Amino acid sequence: MEWGAARGISDTASNAAQVRPGDPAIASSLYQTVAQQPVVFTLLDRHDASQASHLAMVASDEAAVNAAQSAVARKDFASAIAFLAMIPSLPPGQAEAVQAAAFVGEAQLLVAGGNSPDALGLLGAISPADAEAEAIYPQALLAAAQLCDKAEAYGEESVDLNNLINLFPDSAQAAKARAMLAAPQNVVGTLSDRSGNPIVARVRLSSHFTALGSGSYQTTGPFYYGRTDVSGNFRFTAIPIGGPYVLEVFRDGGWTTLIDPSTGKPANPVQVLPLTPADLAFIVLP
Repeated sequence: MEWGAARGISDTASNAAQVRPGDPAIASSLYQTVAQQPVVFTLLDRHDASQASHLAMVASDEAAVNAAQSAVARKDFASAIAFLAMIPSLPPGQAEAVQAAAFVGEAQLLVAGGNSPDALGLLGAISPADAEAEAIYPQALLAAAQLCDKAEAYGEESVDLNNLINLFPDSAQAAKARAMLAAPQNVVGTLSDRSGNPIVARVRLSSHFTALGSGSYQTTGPFYYGRTDVSGNFRFTAIPIGGPYVLEVFRDGGWTTLIDPSTGKPANPVQVLPLTPADLAFIVLP
């Protein structure tokens, strides 16, 4: 019984060593066979069992790395990633280099296919300073931000753009990110009377408001003009980031600003933030 156990363990270790350059699945299976030998067998010769298990584990890891490297060479990055996932703890050196190449290659395919969020998931496991990652990372961040913009996920878009600027400040994509963060935004809202009826009128946004005392005030430009439609809706386009801007309505031959009686200040100031259209919602005129 002892001889049979030792012979079986030895053969398994030998077979595992022979498949190092071959199929990692076979090597992994052999490793599992050795690692899970019945206790009664391993008790017969602890040294042989331990050595065989170690050899089989090394063979399994080497076979997985070799298979992953071959998959990267033929641009089958998904398979390379799957091979590397068979290794419980990725050793430094060649294995890490193969993983980086596989992750970057798959990330490039994902970005090209419109799936930049998953690409960022892969790239996040690689140092941004990695030369291969640096070639695709800025593009993936910009593409992810653009997807967020279409989905009106402005908070996530801001995170992606700021990460792009911080990690790759000199890239062409970072220049686009700065422009996106500085881009003017729309300001929208609806005018109605106290009965809920829409008000059709000229409207404008003023850039500065100054209280002059005795309840009087002054607004100054730059001014941005618009008009409500038959439903009372208005839209100002391309308002620069900043503020607060003050909404004014043209009534009785002059521009009127709604004042909050509790503060003596404009009732509807609007701060225009990066990436985010501003919505004044419903404004009720007396």
